[in-house]
Amino acid sequence: MAAMQDAERRNATVLFADLTGFSGLVEQRDPEEAYAALSACVKRLDGIARRHGGSVHMNLGDAIMAVFWDRETRSNDAGAAIAAAVEMRDGVDEFNREHSMPSPFGIHFGIDSGPVVALESSLVAGGVSLVGEVVNIAARLMELSPKGQVWVGERTYRAVHSGFRFRALDRVSL
Repeated sequence: MAAMQDAERRNATVLFADLTGFSGLVEQRDPEEAYAALSACVKRLDGIARRHGGSVHMNLGDAIMAVFWDRETRSNDAGAAIAAAVEMRDGVDEFNREHSMPSPFGIHFGIDSGPVVALESSLVAGGVSLVGEVVNIAARLMELSPKGQVWVGERTYRAVHSGFRFRALDRVSL
């Protein structure tokens, strides 16, 4: 197989976060007002990800994908991603209180860690596309997680199990 130009294999932790309640907000408010609330909330989530060493790689309407890279300066990107998710959950609650949201936002998460290939791409924000099972698993965990919960993949759990409190779940098919 030929080598891919501008491709780099890295370890990463991928966090998907999905805001719930946006549809209800659109039904109750003017579209511009609803969009302004969504944008302000997503901006807050982006700031939280950055404070924890991640970057919002993709904005998917009312969902985001943040990436935490394994670097020399960060030995625990999985832990940083979980800490960011917990802060994001609290940040959404605070946002709802500050803005007296008639249809409050909720949020739920999926996180997984492992190898990815980062490819330069003009098709995505940030110019880098990620390929790897990690991305798919994190997205599926987010889809399955209930509002307010942070679901993590087995690799993420193994990396940080002693630093956070976890509750065992039944196995799910991804």
